[in-house]
Amino acid sequence: MILKCERGNDFYGLFDYLLRHGQHGHRGDARIIATHGVYDERTAAAQMAYNAALSPDRTRPVVHLIGRAEIGLSDEKNAELARRMVRAAGLDGHPFVAIAHDDGHVHVAVCELDDFGNAPPRVLWSEAQGRAVTAAEAANLPRGSVKSRAWDSNLGSRLIKLAREVEREWGLRQLASTPKVGDAAEPCLERWQQERLNARGDVALQDRYFDQVRSALLLPTWQQRTDALAEHGLKIRIAKYGERERVRGLQVCSMSDARDFVKIAAFGLGGMPKLDATADQPFLQWEARKAGRPVNLNKPERTFDTGFSRLQTEFRYELKEWHRTAARRKAAFARHKREKGLIALQAAKLAESMEPYATPAGLKAASGRLRRELQARAKAELDFALITGGPARKRPVFIEFVQQRAAVGDTDAARVHRNLANKVTETRGRRLDRMRSMLAASLLEIKQSAAKMNAQIQSLAVPLRAAVDSLKVRAAALQAQHTQAMRKRRAAEERAWSDHARVEAGQTVSARQTTQVARIAACAVLHSELYATIREAERRRIEQEDQLARERRQASSAKAEAMAALLNRAQSDAIAREAERRRQLLEAELAHERDRAYRIEATRIAAEAERNARAEASNSNRDRRNSLMAAAKPRDSDSQGTVEYLQAWSSSLRALPAGIAITDQHLSQIETKAVLALLRKGRGEEAVRQIVLGRSPAEHRAKITLASALDNSEVREALAVEADKIDRAQAKSALYAKTPKSEVAELFVDMWDEIFDERAVDPSLRPEDRNRSIDFEVANVLSKRGHSLLDVARALATHSPSVVNLRPPLRSGYAEDVLSDLAERTGLASGWASPISAVDRMDHRAAAVGPVRASSAAPAGENISMAEALHVISRRARLMSAWNAAQRHDLLGADGTRLDDRDNQAVRSEKTPLRIQPSTTLGPSL
Repeated sequence: MILKCERGNDFYGLFDYLLRHGQHGHRGDARIIATHGVYDERTAAAQMAYNAALSPDRTRPVVHLIGRAEIGLSDEKNAELARRMVRAAGLDGHPFVAIAHDDGHVHVAVCELDDFGNAPPRVLWSEAQGRAVTAAEAANLPRGSVKSRAWDSNLGSRLIKLAREVEREWGLRQLASTPKVGDAAEPCLERWQQERLNARGDVALQDRYFDQVRSALLLPTWQQRTDALAEHGLKIRIAKYGERERVRGLQVCSMSDARDFVKIAAFGLGGMPKLDATADQPFLQWEARKAGRPVNLNKPERTFDTGFSRLQTEFRYELKEWHRTAARRKAAFARHKREKGLIALQAAKLAESMEPYATPAGLKAASGRLRRELQARAKAELDFALITGGPARKRPVFIEFVQQRAAVGDTDAARVHRNLANKVTETRGRRLDRMRSMLAASLLEIKQSAAKMNAQIQSLAVPLRAAVDSLKVRAAALQAQHTQAMRKRRAAEERAWSDHARVEAGQTVSARQTTQVARIAACAVLHSELYATIREAERRRIEQEDQLARERRQASSAKAEAMAALLNRAQSDAIAREAERRRQLLEAELAHERDRAYRIEATRIAAEAERNARAEASNSNRDRRNSLMAAAKPRDSDSQGTVEYLQAWSSSLRALPAGIAITDQHLSQIETKAVLALLRKGRGEEAVRQIVLGRSPAEHRAKITLASALDNSEVREALAVEADKIDRAQAKSALYAKTPKSEVAELFVDMWDEIFDERAVDPSLRPEDRNRSIDFEVANVLSKRGHSLLDVARALATHSPSVVNLRPPLRSGYAEDVLSDLAERTGLASGWASPISAVDRMDHRAAAVGPVRASSAAPAGENISMAEALHVISRRARLMSAWNAAQRHDLLGADGTRLDDRDNQAVRSEKTPLRIQPSTTLGPSL
């Protein structure tokens, strides 16, 4: 039984989690099994939140109790467990709701405050007795031995005590109240570390250096421990929390990455108190006295598995590409948002600029057209940026990335995926690798021992074979002797019978009888001799066989003793190793078969999916090509430009190979070629836009493809050439719009035309800047030739294409700007051209009043009226005044002083006097 408590301040979020509401609905089923002090189960969260609001100074009123048994308990048992947990926590009488989840554990949601806003009373704790005491007991104890604690002080210990009691009462497996130090066989990853491993492939620090850190922490002094950790690029630091930086414990972290850390208790040797107890001094005291931080250039390894490291590198590259794509798409959306915000501002500026010249309906139509064009342009730019930025996809997850690599036959990825799915830590994997190497070494040792035993057996068998061979030789000799004796016996018997036959033939019966008796006696003697010889040979043969059997038994016993001695020495290890080897071989074969079946199935599924996708892509591509070809056929109502556009479109489409899929990029390329064909035949940009938007075969992508085509370098160059042609024609037309009325004007027009024809096409230069530069160059040449700047200004304001669209009052201002630039470059001070422009404007106003003659006196023989004479005299006076003002403004004499004596002192005070160029004349002498 495991019981624990968590605190918080959100009742609604807790009940959503416990009852599986909202985003927690996929986690499983939940049911309410017990309640107390709750008016309605549906409003339990609101009721507890209301109770918490009665005492705002309690910042964590939520009490969340959790109980889990090794085996699933019934609802009655879970309800009883919930009540006992509430009672052990000291919250008896407070409203609570007990909820059981489908996997058998129980949750209890309790409010720290009752219905009157009162929190549980504080606990009186006796340090001497180690328990809570009542007020009466505290009064009888020594002063200072009883301390007041919060109601949740040592709540974890109370719940652990309750868990042990429940285990004994209900017959559950009893756990230890506190874990034993040093019994951790392998690292235990926390939930967030396991999630980070699956999502990002980051192996936890305690998994990578579990054995190394444990070995370092078992050393006797803190200095030795830190030196051992520094060899791996690790260090020990103090974990602090809160504004007052209270010491919370110790952490092991990387020297090169402060974010790569883990609490020191994760290595199974306890926290700071237990480690201080096994060291020479407390860590805080050693930390305060140490001279400095150890200097080490080692960097901790991210993983010791080469295959895992390779997959980590590939996944980091995949994640980096995803971040780049996401950043490009985010920037595209942000830019689109800014452009949409500027559309209304541009429409308002257009309306403001056109308000004096257009009607409200025209303003509305122009604003709407501008807004639609800007919106279409912004949408096209957004689509193009999204296409170039890459498709949207979810953030890569390491375990899914490994699974995909395993599906295509990567053995390292398959192994890593199995380890991640089975939660096999890297420490366990390294230990298994070490066990495999040890077993392989043991197997090699057994094979060597077996070879040595075989050699010993062969060495013992050599003398046995020699003895057997000698016995075989002796047995063969005895057999030969026996055969020879039997041969002699048969020969003697044959001779005896032949002698007996001869005697019988020549003797009488008595003699024959006597002879027969003698022969029988002789035969009996011979028979007894032969029988004795045979028995002796048989006895020797039996002795030899017995000796050979004894030697064989001795050799067998010696061999058996040697085998028993060798087998007794390696029997236990050999049996265990052989069994483990066979089990591993069987598991390896099973895993290989599973991987092989999985790869075959994955390959089959991938091939089938590829075939289906290829077939679907081929069908869709054929249908799309046919639909585009049908849409590219000209109609009877189409104009000549539209027919030319459709013919160029269909020819570009037919030029594409039949087997490839038509993508949006291909459509953009086809559209670019069709637009180029129209532009090369003299169609303007606006006409091309109308044709493409009205008749493009790719209707759903007409705006995007048009934007892409217009953004093409060749199209931009063609548009620039066409615009330059139009602009040159307009400039020539404006230049010759008025007939020159003076010699300077004729020279201005001819020289402007000549310089204009010599200028090359420069798309980066605006027509206004080009015309202004030509105006400046012509004015400079005319002024150097000695012509009056006033006449040059008049010719510039009358015939320059730059002033065609300017109102008459602004033309003199433009001429003044050009002459001011000329003055700055030729050495005159700024501002002197203003009086000349003023003279020109007065001359224009005088011309508007009446005709003015070029000279101050009328020609001989012509009568003029008194009014005309006065007008001429006043005009000449104004010209003289303007001319003097021009000279007093900035002009200097040849000796470097001003012409006006009143300004001589000011002129002498200037550090760098300005001089008029000798070739420059300001006007006719008066």
